[in-house]
Amino acid sequence: MILKEKTKKSLTNNEDRTETVTLEEAGPVAKPANPTKEGYTFTGWYLGDNLYDFNTVVTASITLNAVFEEEDISVVTDNLEVALAEFKKRVDKVKASENTNPEELRKGYQYVTPEKKAELNELINEAQALLDNENSSREEIVAMLTNLNAVDEGLDNHIVVGEKESNYRQIAIIVGSIILGVSLVGGLTILVLVKKRK
Repeated sequence: MILKEKTKKSLTNNEDRTETVTLEEAGPVAKPANPTKEGYTFTGWYLGDNLYDFNTVVTASITLNAVFEEEDISVVTDNLEVALAEFKKRVDKVKASENTNPEELRKGYQYVTPEKKAELNELINEAQALLDNENSSREEIVAMLTNLNAVDEGLDNHIVVGEKESNYRQIAIIVGSIILGVSLVGGLTILVLVKKRK
């Protein structure tokens, strides 16, 4: 059995991917996971023009096509808006640093190089400009969504997580102890003064 991806109503996506499944004996074939494609909705596995029934006993080679239909531009635009909002949140949490040594960077914080941070912000600006432009085509929006998702997936390869323990906690404990000590000494002094006046 050969599985192929086929796009319905597409003028821009002519790529075909194939996968071959071999059965040891005649019988039904397990339904594969639904494939995904940015800007398209998977409509089902087809044998010729008919939706395939996976209870069918396969006795000879067949070719199934994964058929996709284009999503409406409003759906694609909404998907880009959601993806961009999530991407912005993630990028906002990442700090820029020339230093890439985790042992010298504050523990728990994520860092990228200033060049990478600038590249990420530029991508955000481009995606936002595309959303703000009423004349943006569906193809441009789908391409941006695909690019944004690819950059998001690969971002972990550029992030360095700091491992250096912060001195702020130790300083805060020392300052707190001093304030508490002064308060206690002041409180004792007041108590002593009150007792003497009696």
